[in-house]
Amino acid sequence: MLILGLSGCFSELEQDFIPNLPVWFYHDSAAVLMDDGKIVAAVEEERLNRIKHTTKFCAKSIRSCLEQYQVQLCDIDYIGFYTTEHGIDNMLNLEYIKSQNFPLKYSRELIIELLEKEFDYRFPSEKIKYVAHHKTHAYSTFFHSGFDQALVMVVDGQGENVSITILNGQHQQLEILKTFPIESSLGFFYLTGVELLGYSLFDEYKVMGLAPYGNPERFRSLFQSVYRLLPDGEYHLDDLERIKSLFLKEKFLPRRKGDKFNQEHKDFAAGLQEALETIVKHILTHWQKTTGHKKLCMVGGVAHNCAVNGKLLYSGLFDEIFVHPASHDGGAAIGAAMAVYEDFSSNKFAPLPINHVLWGPDVGSDNYVQSILEEWSKFLDFKIMENTPVEIANLIAQGAAIGWVQGKSEFGPRALGNRSILADPRVAENKTRINAMVKKRESYRPFAPSVIVEAANEFFELPQQTSSFGYMTFTVKVKENQRNILGAVTHVDGTARVQTVSKTTNPKYWNLINEFGKITQVPVLLNTSFNNNVEPIVNSCLEAITCFMTTKLNYLVINDFLISKLDVSWSDYYHKMIPSVVPTARLREVSRFNSQKQALSDHETYFNYTEGKSLLIMPETYKVLKNSDNRLTIEQIASSLMISENKLEELTEEIIKLWENRFITLTPSHNGSVI
Repeated sequence: MLILGLSGCFSELEQDFIPNLPVWFYHDSAAVLMDDGKIVAAVEEERLNRIKHTTKFCAKSIRSCLEQYQVQLCDIDYIGFYTTEHGIDNMLNLEYIKSQNFPLKYSRELIIELLEKEFDYRFPSEKIKYVAHHKTHAYSTFFHSGFDQALVMVVDGQGENVSITILNGQHQQLEILKTFPIESSLGFFYLTGVELLGYSLFDEYKVMGLAPYGNPERFRSLFQSVYRLLPDGEYHLDDLERIKSLFLKEKFLPRRKGDKFNQEHKDFAAGLQEALETIVKHILTHWQKTTGHKKLCMVGGVAHNCAVNGKLLYSGLFDEIFVHPASHDGGAAIGAAMAVYEDFSSNKFAPLPINHVLWGPDVGSDNYVQSILEEWSKFLDFKIMENTPVEIANLIAQGAAIGWVQGKSEFGPRALGNRSILADPRVAENKTRINAMVKKRESYRPFAPSVIVEAANEFFELPQQTSSFGYMTFTVKVKENQRNILGAVTHVDGTARVQTVSKTTNPKYWNLINEFGKITQVPVLLNTSFNNNVEPIVNSCLEAITCFMTTKLNYLVINDFLISKLDVSWSDYYHKMIPSVVPTARLREVSRFNSQKQALSDHETYFNYTEGKSLLIMPETYKVLKNSDNRLTIEQIASSLMISENKLEELTEEIIKLWENRFITLTPSHNGSVI
């Protein structure tokens, strides 16, 4: 039986089906294909449409899953959607009442229409099944844990009407023990604090990384005044607007977006993190005593707070903890497929442990990769390596930062060795170096270590078996005598978000780390996701090349190809590159008045989805992009527009900047035409 599990919303790539659709409205679109209960393909839409946390319909993800497994949409027995029909249609109603400028269409009709437009096949309405949101989460974590019995905690912003669900997992059954209302949402509570620190939705992990730089004692009593721990694992949380008002009343000065962090902000982050950890532990302490379970499964957006998970790990409450590697809403597509499969097959799910999440598209064969690299031969040098792990381990030991792309992409928010940036974990300066050369992000944020399973206990304090740490879901203690040795991956509080690597699951990555260990006696690598600050993790060969070309990485490795940059100038881009605006970007002229009330005209490019950023551009750049047609080089377009020669370098540099920010693509030409 073939089941497609889906998450996300209903917008097409080119435009939102409702203008100004809120970013919180059913984000993290994804598709998962299951055959008789086993995942055979899974990919998040953001990896394909290149919009972080996208709310777009998961059309590209569905197509990718079908192509990977070589089936068609008409072969699918059922579709499972990751929330209830009533719940999603209710949310649509709340959007519809804001405007009368678009037709009233509800989720089932929207799904059918979008599928028909994409695949030219009208999927039967009766084969679309809806699953309660927290049920999808619970299914994914319990049935992927391998635990026969466990306490299960789903904790996020909200499901349909709940924010936390506690379940009893017994054999092949899940029984709800307790739910907490949306008013008690720990996800929204934490987000409130995130907003007071000048961040927004999806920036929670940044505040988690900031917290160890602060002292929670400074704001402890204030945080304790906004929640109360009650008997039987209950708690009361104040109204979120009151919480904001309270901190402002106490003269806490919120950080403006883009401002530097002061110690007060760091202490606030520490207090917020401590409050979250306290409430979660309070809930679980009660339910552990009530059920007697010594194993815990966690899932939901809040479960991506690996510092909370680490504190639970060392608390002694549980002997084993499993946190699903795709705990966010993209992972809910897994549970939706599971629940529908169980409803319509004669089989029941048995808890079987997953050993990897390499379910996405493959980067391609050597022949395919070589054909792409040959298109870039005017900008890149490449060679095939005889012993990739040995050669790359030596380069990393000599100080190189490497873009590493192998096989199928990972499902979920973490790069786990197939779409990674790798560097030496021993050199503390690599933290600031890689942030500057690639990520362009806050310098305080830590990088993660990948360690071979066999050596994990030598470097880290791991309270349960090393195989449990394969997904960067826990912050663990770095052994005190190893903290200076692992200077680039040890956070300020002596912890690290560790990933253990098994030779069975990812032999090539394991061999690389092992070879690095032979050279340095440290079988650990710094591992961070392969992307810059404006894009999701790279997925394809071409995206890897683009990210490599627009960052200061030393080398790129795809399969067994070692790739380096040729020394080129702006004129090489001008003569040899074909510009094209990406499908989600637009160009426009914006009228304004100066102080003398004279009418002026600005030009800009912008992304046409909610909260998509924009950049002002020169009139010459605007004209060139307006006339791009996927065939002509920058030079050919500029010449046809008779753009002044003294503007050409500035024009080309601005086009490169737009490429770095992913508003456009640049494609190498051959004799004036695209290859």
